[in-house]
Parts: sequence; C-alpha cells; structure tokens
Amino acid sequence: MRVSLTESCSESLSWRLIAVILGSLSLVFLVISGVLGALFLLPTLQVRSQIEILPQQEEVLKNLTQLNETLENCTLEKDNLKAQNTNLKGDKPSVCSDCWKHHGGNFYYFTKERKTYQECKANCSSRGFKLLKIENKDELMNFLNPLADFHWIGLTRKGMASHWKWEDGTPHSSHL
Repeated sequence: MRVSLTESCSESLSWRLIAVILGSLSLVFLVISGVLGALFLLPTLQVRSQIEILPQQEEVLKNLTQLNETLENCTLEKDNLKAQNTNLKGDKPSVCSDCWKHHGGNFYYFTKERKTYQECKANCSSRGFKLLKIENKDELMNFLNPLADFHWIGLTRKGMASHWKWEDGTPHSSHL
C-alpha cells in the first residue's frame, strides 16, 4: 500500500490536533482537580485545627465557669458578711452602760442583782451569755480585782472531794 504525502500529513495533523486537544483537556482536568482538592482540603484542615484546639477551649471554659462560680460565692459571702456586720453593729452593747465592761476586745456584763450561782447561770444562758472563764492572770489581776465586788464566774465543783472545773468541763488551772 502506498500512501501519499498529503494523506500522511493530513493524518499526522489530525493526530496532532487530537493529541493537543486531549493534552489541553488533561491540563484543564488537572487544574480543576487541583482547585477542587484545595477547596475540599482547606475546610478539612480548618476542622482538624479546630478539633486540636477544642480541649484547650474546653479547659478555658471550665476555668471561666469555676471563676464565675467563685465570684458569685464571694459576692454572696460579702453580702452576708455586710449583713452580719450591720447586725453586729446594731447588737453591740453600749460601753457606757454601767452593766457592761470592756476588756481585751471582749464585753463583760455585770449586774447589781444578787442571785445564786444557778440563778446567775440561768440568767446568762437566757441572754445567750456564759459565765466568765478566767484564762490568764491579766484578766484576773487587771480586770476583775479592781472591780472589787462580788461576782459569779463559771467555776464549779460537785462536792468537797471533787476538783474545780469550768462550765465547759476543762479543769481549773493552778497557775491562776
């Protein structure tokens, strides 16, 4: 079979044209695949980075929640303390009163009424007080002695054979 030169050029040209078209289409498909891959990969990377920082964000949220609860508790406690402070200011006995004496940051109530030990103890209890427990020599020497009067204190014993004890059950100290 004999092929003419024009036929051969024509066939070669059509194959070249087909090759160029197929190459161009391949290049277009490659670019489209790259763009679509990037569009798919970008959100995936963003989601992955968000997933990686999620535990840190949860920890921050947990810390903020705890701080908020602590702040609320502190605010409530502050309000309660303010209310208690107001109540204490209103309930504080007058230092000028004859019955009240102040010593060492405490207030002591002395009455002129003559009562038995049990009556005094009941009177104190009804007022929410306790009979005096002397805890140091300063209280005894510099506070009670100058008052030079008869007072009941919270020291008792049951019979002559027993030891002296304070109202709270602690033994009387011999160093006083």
